[in-house]
Parts: sequence; C-alpha cells; structure tokens
Amino acid sequence: MLGAVLDRHPGIPFHLRVNPGLGYPGIGAGHSEWITWGAADLVSPGQVLVTMVDCILWGYTGNVERTVTVGEPTSIVRRDFETMVEANERAIAAVRPGVPLAEIDKVCKQALAEAGHVTRSGSGVGRGLVSYEGNWRESAMDVRLYSDVILAPGMSFSIEPDLQTLDATYRHCNTIIVTDAGCVVDSSVPRGVLVV
Repeated sequence: MLGAVLDRHPGIPFHLRVNPGLGYPGIGAGHSEWITWGAADLVSPGQVLVTMVDCILWGYTGNVERTVTVGEPTSIVRRDFETMVEANERAIAAVRPGVPLAEIDKVCKQALAEAGHVTRSGSGVGRGLVSYEGNWRESAMDVRLYSDVILAPGMSFSIEPDLQTLDATYRHCNTIIVTDAGCVVDSSVPRGVLVV
C-alpha cells in the first residue's frame, strides 16, 4: 500500500495505519484498531488474523480489511471465510446509482443467512473527512437495513460485512466508489481467500 500511494500521489502527505491482526478479544478495545499486543503475541500456524490497513490522504480515509489464515485453514474456517468473500462480492455487484444503501446491506446479510450465519452489525459505512483520532463516520451513509440513502455517482463508502463464529472473526472490507454504470473497488489487494 505504501508503494501504491507513493506512485499515485507523489509529494502528497498521507498516513497509514496498519493492524496485523494479532491480539485477543480479552485485550482489545471492542471493534477498534486499538489492540494491545506485544512480544508474546506471535504469528503461528492455525491462526486466523484480521488485518486492517487504513490510508488517510487529503483528510479522507480509505480502508482495506482482510482475514488471513496462517497455514491451511480447517474446513470450517475455509467455508466461513469463503462465505464472507461471497457476501462481499455480492454486495459489490449490487452497487449502482439509484440503489438504496439498505439494499446493499440486505444483499450481504442474505449471503451470510444462506450459510446459516447472522451479523453483529451492518455491512459497511460511509466515511467523510476524518481525523486520525476520530475515525469519523458519516452516519447517513452507514450501510444498514434502515438506510434510505440512494447511491449516486461519486459517492464513496466501505463494504465491510462482519462475521464472528466460535472459530474466528472474519472481516473483509473494501472502499467502493460509485460510478455512472456501477462501481469500482479502490484497492488492488486480492479479494479471495488469503492463506500465508
């Protein structure tokens, strides 16, 4: 990501926040990038990591989150991981001008429901001008079943379905820009299952 920003916007100040996904719920701060981890927290086979990268440029933030399995995942983890990817891809395919944000949330939740899951929250959020500390959200652009905002070309928001199971927490987030004909995903990070 560092190289991509430098190539596309040379000379423009920016900030990257990177969370490698280490840490445990007991020492985290809820659904937040502020997670305490230290020398005892090492990447090891069998882990499911939720890696988050934010880039703040010109006061706007773009966000990419990926679930990464360390080593070959179990069949249950792979199934749930693929379900999360499917939910994300369906939502991306549904984005086009004239569609209410509630429909995008419904598409995500339908994919998860078909696999027997529910979500803890909505499927994404619009982010406006931000501060590093505030991580400000545009509440009207929250991707929720009650959101009546109608998508229009030029709008930008993140699709970030959320799935927590007994085996892992899965996050799969992309920043989306609405175009005249549909949308573009503002990231070149692979969107499938990531195994390292």
